[in-house]
This record gives sequence, structure tokens and C-alpha cells, in this order.
Amino acid sequence: MNPFHIYLYGPSLTSLPIAGPFLTSFEEAVARLETMPGVSLEPDGSFGFASAGGHEKLFGMLYDAAGRLQYVDIRGEVTQATLLRVVQAICGAGESVERLVVLQLPSRELKTFQSFQATVWQTP
Repeated sequence: MNPFHIYLYGPSLTSLPIAGPFLTSFEEAVARLETMPGVSLEPDGSFGFASAGGHEKLFGMLYDAAGRLQYVDIRGEVTQATLLRVVQAICGAGESVERLVVLQLPSRELKTFQSFQATVWQTP
């Protein structure tokens, strides 16, 4: 597992990774995250995840405006599968994670979610 820090944005509407809002609301994302084992949430949108053994840890903050989730600040050290579960819970069933945009920190590189995963977990 490699540590990471990202801003996760909604789907790009073009072939370029240009960030947009999510298709879901803050309240819907919170409701889905609350169902995940190991996740704790605060009313301000901050959340944390810890695996049962404590080997995986993730912290995040949901930001909304105009009735939509605008972006999510996420940092942690988790497996690729764990991050994917958390991101899918944030997005909901109606949104494809393949179209999400990531601003990887501290390099400030805009990437697709897939290219970010390939970078962190060294997948082809």
C-alpha cells in the first residue's frame, strides 16, 4: 500500500480530464458511506475509514454546493479495492468511476481515476 492524497471530482464531460461536480448530492453520498463497515462520519462531511486490523486508514472531506457534491478531499493508505469501494459509495450506482477526475497532490496533476490507480498501485 502506498500513501496518497487526492481531490476527487465528478465525471469529465470531455475526453480531457476536466473536473465537474458529481451527479449525487452530499446527503446521498453520506447515506451510502454510513452503510459501510469501518466508516465514521461527522455532520460537516468529514469521514474516516479504518480496517478491522487497523492496517488500512483513510480520511476524507465531502464538499458540496448548489445541491451537488462538488469534490472530495481524500488521503490515506489503503488497498486499491478499499479505495474503489469508498469511491463507489460516494458516487452511487448512477455514476461510473472510470469518468471521475483526480487532482493528485502534491504534484497537482490532473488524471482520470483509472490513471491515478495505475500510478499508485502500479497496474497496467
